[in-house]
Amino acid sequence: MELLHPAASGLGTRRHVIARLVRHARRIMAAPDDPTRGLASDSLLKAPAAELIDALSTTLAMVVRRLDDQPSARIPADDGDELCARDHLAWLELTHVDLGVGFEMHDIPEAALPAIAAHLERWTTPDATATVAGNSPFALLFARDVQPPRR
Repeated sequence: MELLHPAASGLGTRRHVIARLVRHARRIMAAPDDPTRGLASDSLLKAPAAELIDALSTTLAMVVRRLDDQPSARIPADDGDELCARDHLAWLELTHVDLGVGFEMHDIPEAALPAIAAHLERWTTPDATATVAGNSPFALLFARDVQPPRR
């Protein structure tokens, strides 16, 4: 896979997509005082491809292990607990689409659609301080009139 090809969302390259997934997983899996929680984006964007793929593999193994070790992390919480399985599932499925390697939105299994809907709702709903909680990096995948650049 060519890491310099543009992402399907139009938000950077495939390297950016992988770096976002790694940073997101590390951020939500790490303890608040863990130094890897705030991993700088430059470190992943400038790393050699082998190091980026190693970080991805390590992070995905950590997510799977965490879900196996803590079954409660599999249960979606009413308060939007980011350690629930549906959040991980949404990020994995949408990352797969955003990589632009032939896996499209219509290829996402039906069982994952509620996780994706919850992700998009969580990332676009105002938080308690009446500010936007954040926009999903995958929102552009859903834009109806926008055709992201493809190679």
